[in-house]
Amino acid sequence: MPPATIGPDIYAASGAGEFTSPDPGDAGTITLRSGITSVALTVGTGSETRTVPLPTGPGMVLILSLVVDGTGTIAITFDASVDSSGNTIATFGELDDSLILHSVPVAAATTTTGFAWVNTEYSATCAFS
Repeated sequence: MPPATIGPDIYAASGAGEFTSPDPGDAGTITLRSGITSVALTVGTGSETRTVPLPTGPGMVLILSLVVDGTGTIAITFDASVDSSGNTIATFGELDDSLILHSVPVAAATTTTGFAWVNTEYSATCAFS
């Protein structure tokens, strides 16, 4: 088999299969895939919310990107903190705001799944609270 190229081929070669998940819309819960989940978020002119469940295993990756901004905001709530300050909400309000997280094992008493999201990288305009 030839080496995988960057892009969707690398995920297919790894056996990860489909890695996109649709934006669930206002007040929706993001559906996680095993392995990598990528969600292209869209927002209208108002304030919207999304919820992200806890990861269910190690090495999961979640990529969130705001691709359509109608001047509104999206507050994304996580079931556990996603940074060292204990923040559980990431707010997207600018086109191209993005956040990349990966899952790690944590003490069983910390989360109900034994895993938590760790903030890997984010755009400067993505705000945490």
